[in-house]
Amino acid sequence: MAGFGFNSSTTTLLSGNAGMGVAADKKVVALGLFYSVVTFVGTAALSITGQTIGRKEGYQNYEPRRGKADLKGMAHRMVAAHQNVLETFPLFALTAALVQFTAPTNDHLIELVALHVFSKTFLYLPAYVLGIDAARSTSHFISIGACLRALTLVALSP
Repeated sequence: MAGFGFNSSTTTLLSGNAGMGVAADKKVVALGLFYSVVTFVGTAALSITGQTIGRKEGYQNYEPRRGKADLKGMAHRMVAAHQNVLETFPLFALTAALVQFTAPTNDHLIELVALHVFSKTFLYLPAYVLGIDAARSTSHFISIGACLRALTLVALSP
């Protein structure tokens, strides 16, 4: 099955060539670790920054969800981007777990997992924060489609 062309990039990023030394059967785990940090640390910081710049009184930790509804513009988009990545994380986690369990060295499935991570991290998040709606929606559909394709291939595998 033809890949997306991420194979050499994925291999370089996750091999000893990039200094990480990730074993061939642990590439999905490494992608999961990276994406978990992006999701639960990076976008949380993005959300807090959005709340800080979007509210006259800044970020207040006592009731942090209270002021989210009143945010506008980029501050609102920063919080919304974080919320969307959290909402789509279970699909990624399911996909990554099933690929790791059933075919941890299948390059095509690894590319699909990497496509999700790349699309959400490097296309979707910046497009959302900057208000580039066509790029945001396109990268979202690509990332979700990559997970659904990987799950389909796993489900149909012998």
